[in-house]
Amino acid sequence: MPPHITNNNKRAPMISLFATAPLPDLNKSATNSPEPSPSLCPLNISSTPPALVLDQVSVMDKGQDKLPNLPIPPLEQTLARYLDTVRPLTTDQEYERTVAAVKDFQGQGLSPPKGLLPL
Repeated sequence: MPPHITNNNKRAPMISLFATAPLPDLNKSATNSPEPSPSLCPLNISSTPPALVLDQVSVMDKGQDKLPNLPIPPLEQTLARYLDTVRPLTTDQEYERTVAAVKDFQGQGLSPPKGLLPL
């Protein structure tokens, strides 16, 4: 027998794996159950003032309406910047194809969608 195990005929108390009390009947409605905590109840939007609902939506969205609109750079500037960015990553042949694609796009991209236009 290994030295860390002793044989002194004392047994550890047994733990019962079976329920010692009858389980509640889950099909019956609880008559004396406590009210749920308000923090666990879902938000009732129809009874909550709009300002409170906005505060509870997201911390990240606070102040979005106060931010200025960001300027949209002219298309020519964006395309030139794109070509400068891809130049070190492409071969001469790939770069020439990219320049041709940018020239084709330049005619299509002159009228941006209304959602992108400054107010």
